[in-house]
Amino acid sequence: QERSLHEVGVKELKVCAARTLAIQDDDVVVDMDTLGAGQEQNLVVCTNDGKIIGVDLRSPSRIFKLSNDPSLGGVSAMCIDKNEHWICLGTRHGCITCWDLRFHLPITSWKHETSACILTLKPSIASMSSICVGVQGYNEVSVWNIESGSKERSLWYGHLIPT
Repeated sequence: QERSLHEVGVKELKVCAARTLAIQDDDVVVDMDTLGAGQEQNLVVCTNDGKIIGVDLRSPSRIFKLSNDPSLGGVSAMCIDKNEHWICLGTRHGCITCWDLRFHLPITSWKHETSACILTLKPSIASMSSICVGVQGYNEVSVWNIESGSKERSLWYGHLIPT
């Protein structure tokens, strides 16, 4: 079954352009974000089975297609740093993988100590080499250093604090 991502341009509440981007296999889009500033119009789509697809919205071509290691689990979250040098993926098995967007290579991977599902990833505003990670269980939000793969701090809501 083909799955598609539909792009629709709207100008003054009227459809002015439409295009379909095919997402192959049994992939399901779990997250997406834009790349490029100014005239560039690029979309990055992340699928549940670990595909990272870069699409130029001005043409029918793909910019890149990367594949996360399937043994790390299905992808559940994605974030791109504001300088667009790296992209991080979080999985349902608690793994986080950071990819270099310039060279299209994985930089590093690490795993949350509880193997909890990664629910959300956001670049840290405090440090260019850190990300904020929301995980399932214990209502935890933590800050991780990408370079070392170590947790810098954690916040929990409620009375249950992991030991």
